[in-house]
Amino acid sequence: MPRCARNDEGKRKIGLIIIELRGPLARYGCEHGEKGRIEAKADNGVTVRQILNQVPIPLQHVGLIVVNGKKGSLQTMLSEGDSVVIFPVVAGG
Repeated sequence: MPRCARNDEGKRKIGLIIIELRGPLARYGCEHGEKGRIEAKADNGVTVRQILNQVPIPLQHVGLIVVNGKKGSLQTMLSEGDSVVIFPVVAGG
């Protein structure tokens, strides 16, 4: 995961971010026997894109991003305790 950054007080601030990968994306994440779930330690202010690049998940397969129950994007900044759900691109008729 991204390296530690210093906050205004000069102390490192690293938080735990929960990532759930749905549908076929679940194969990219398997931690502690839970397929499709990743617990990432990252600096506050890291973006969804930076986290996904660490997994790595092909970004062209990412459809909908939900952060704490609200629509997000690859540029959404994350903080300790955030929950991210990634849905794949869906096609069909």
